[in-house]
Amino acid sequence: VVVGDDFDKDKINAVVARMKDITASIFAAYEREYAVFAPLEHCFEHYGLDFVVDRHWNVYLLEINPGPDVKQSGDRLGRAIVEGFFASTVNVALRKTGDAIDGNGTILSSGPLELIYNSKKRNNNK
Repeated sequence: VVVGDDFDKDKINAVVARMKDITASIFAAYEREYAVFAPLEHCFEHYGLDFVVDRHWNVYLLEINPGPDVKQSGDRLGRAIVEGFFASTVNVALRKTGDAIDGNGTILSSGPLELIYNSKKRNNNK
């Protein structure tokens, strides 16, 4: 996150919350579109979602990529962030201790990863 002199933690938190809302809405809209999105039970995927925030703190989705493009980030993001991302992915796959898990065994967060959309939870609430 790049911020200027008007850094406001509440605004940043609102932007992140809006990004999560947009992401969940996109996955909900495509949940039954198996040609576009085909989730498999006990599996997960990473997608690359690009957002832009304007000077009034409005959030816009630019595009969705079939995976995060970590090579474009290069040294700018640093090795630790990319390594942490992949280490957290392995932790989710192996269900390492320290993960936040709900009563159904669904991993809600692991390191920097956080569950944004859960089709099972959504379908059980209908």
